[in-house]
Amino acid sequence: LMDQMKLVQHKFFMGLFPEINRAWITIDSRLFLWNYHDGRDFCVFDGLDQVIVSIALVPPRPGVFLDEVKYVLVLSTKVELLLLGVTFSDNTIDGDIQLLPTQLAVPSDNVSMLHVVGTAQGRIFMAGQDGGLHELVYQSEDGWFTKRVRQLHHSRTRLGGLVPTFLRFAAAPTPLVRLAVDHSRNLLYALSNKGTITVFDLGADGLQTKQVASLTDLGATMARMRPTLSPDELQNIVAMAPVDRAESAAIYLVALTAKGHRL
Repeated sequence: LMDQMKLVQHKFFMGLFPEINRAWITIDSRLFLWNYHDGRDFCVFDGLDQVIVSIALVPPRPGVFLDEVKYVLVLSTKVELLLLGVTFSDNTIDGDIQLLPTQLAVPSDNVSMLHVVGTAQGRIFMAGQDGGLHELVYQSEDGWFTKRVRQLHHSRTRLGGLVPTFLRFAAAPTPLVRLAVDHSRNLLYALSNKGTITVFDLGADGLQTKQVASLTDLGATMARMRPTLSPDELQNIVAMAPVDRAESAAIYLVALTAKGHRL
């Protein structure tokens, strides 16, 4: 890995998939995975020719893959969104991992997806640099009016969705940078780089998507509640963590600022 790091030309990212006991790192267009408990089972995926922008490990949609596919790995570049099936040699996460091509890919329309999350129902949501909440939808086969894999834009009006990208003249978008799912309440939170948090209700079955609230100027609001802190100290939200209903019926979300304040 150290030798590979010396070859970085554009970007690299790293993180953990605790669900499968794997650490990962992307170096330009290549992905490396390994078991962080013992350092074994080193896996490389180099089937892309574009720089990887974000990745996510999500549950598979029911009825699409064989039972051996325990998870789906989402790889996002500025050009393409690609899905890989994740299996293990002895059908447990302690076995050797294998990444399987699925032929499920769709153009990203030159939009970088800065963060990707999945829901328990197998839905895949993406935070777009264009300021939109995107969803990657896939199924076992093409339908009469739907493709096997397609991308939805939940922040766009129906009329706007009919206008080609090159004809849309508007102010510079505010990118979405983080997403978080509250599985206990079926809520999705989207954070913009300006600190606005938008809340989407996924419905009782987790299959809906309805914007229900937008929270702005959180720093100023919290500063009025805590006069000892200035609004500047409470700006620049960098992370969000939903609070499970079992932990609190009143508190839904904790937001963390760059200076370590929890809102």
